[in-house]
Amino acid sequence: MNQQPHSQSVQNQSLGKSKDELIRYKYYRVQIGDSMLKIAYMFNASMPLIKKINDLISDDVYPGQILKIIDNNPENESLLIGEEELSLQQSLKEESIHKSYGDLESSDLLG
Repeated sequence: MNQQPHSQSVQNQSLGKSKDELIRYKYYRVQIGDSMLKIAYMFNASMPLIKKINDLISDDVYPGQILKIIDNNPENESLLIGEEELSLQQSLKEESIHKSYGDLESSDLLG
């Protein structure tokens, strides 16, 4: 009989969960002057990894963009946004948009 090593059996206990559910991402808001290379360097992560976890094709980033980050550099923890803060910021943004435009129907936008 073939026995699994302990580490494999522990990994198998998490079956049914997506990779995103197992990894606790932090988030980074891209600043003016940032580049993919700079961000990768800041968080000690590879550019291909950052692109992959954010479903990006190019190396282009823009100010205000939110990127998922796996932080390997604890010195930069203060630059990151947690899931709760990100959720709060998104709610405030949606509320602001709603106050600005009210309850518009798609036909109202088309003229």
